[in-house]
Amino acid sequence: PALVREEADSLPCLPSRWVLPLFFLTLELRAGECSYKLTDYEIAIEHFNMAAEIAFKRGLDRLGISALEYILDCYVAQKRNESKEAIEIKRKIKEIKDKLQ
Repeated sequence: PALVREEADSLPCLPSRWVLPLFFLTLELRAGECSYKLTDYEIAIEHFNMAAEIAFKRGLDRLGISALEYILDCYVAQKRNESKEAIEIKRKIKEIKDKLQ
């Protein structure tokens, strides 16, 4: 048991302030993906929106972009890709991608 504890203590891990938000980020992404597969696009948009919010708050811009792209996919599936919301999401994605380059 002592050897196992020493090995566990030496493993690299995330600070505890990261664990819970990453857990909820993962849950929101998975829930959004499930809703998307079930063609419940409005619920999927809500989940992806929460995931994007958590990701951007934690500085995980690439994951946030992925969540926004999922939202855009939901709008396309609903044939609302030229709606005001979809255009706003496209603008936001472009803005963040430009910032990252």
